[in-house]
Amino acid sequence: WHTDPGSGYRWSPTALAHSLDLMTRDSPADVRVLWELNRFHHFVALGLAWQLTDDSRYVDFFVDQLRDWLEANPMGKGVNWASAMEVAIRAVNWLIAGALMQEGLPTEFQRTLLGALLNHGRFIRANLEITRITTNHYLADLAGLAVLGLALPGREPTRWRCFALRELAREVSFQVYPDGVDFEASSSYHTLATELVALPIQLAHQMGIELPHNLEARQSLMEKAILCLTRPDGTAPII
Repeated sequence: WHTDPGSGYRWSPTALAHSLDLMTRDSPADVRVLWELNRFHHFVALGLAWQLTDDSRYVDFFVDQLRDWLEANPMGKGVNWASAMEVAIRAVNWLIAGALMQEGLPTEFQRTLLGALLNHGRFIRANLEITRITTNHYLADLAGLAVLGLALPGREPTRWRCFALRELAREVSFQVYPDGVDFEASSSYHTLATELVALPIQLAHQMGIELPHNLEARQSLMEKAILCLTRPDGTAPII
């Protein structure tokens, strides 16, 4: 969970996350490669596989990996807590996978997962990536916090939901131009930003939660911009 697979460089798993040198000036390591593993996109594939097959191996793998990760990554320590965006992406993938496999998960593990998701939400709320000019990182923080706030029970997640949806509405008004194009002027980042905004919107719709009007209106423009960028064969230029 802490070693770059390309270079073999290992970040300290016990050091405070914000004290680590992510650029590793003395090593060819790339933390972004390591973060891909720790985002747990593969957990969603496990959940879908279990839905299709009802094979307990997928649940067992999910439980074993998550328990191992939690033991090796205490909150706030190690490279996997160095960015709230990474915490948000990981939490949403855990949440989706857990929802897909909920019927097959041991009750004790469901409590473990719930506690881990609450800790992830608390970390995001306390470490929002607010800089002089906010970017897709802040959007990811807010999207993750909104999804957790929509999906988890209790007053604390409800406060996350209210804050994150309000902030998302404010941020898209800043980060997305009136023509629907993301201000970072990158077709890839624009697609990422659109996906980040779309996920909590879709979940809120399913739950009957009212959303700020400008949030949905601006997200609709973002999707239209993607249509304009897309060629007839389904590809898009990387700008």
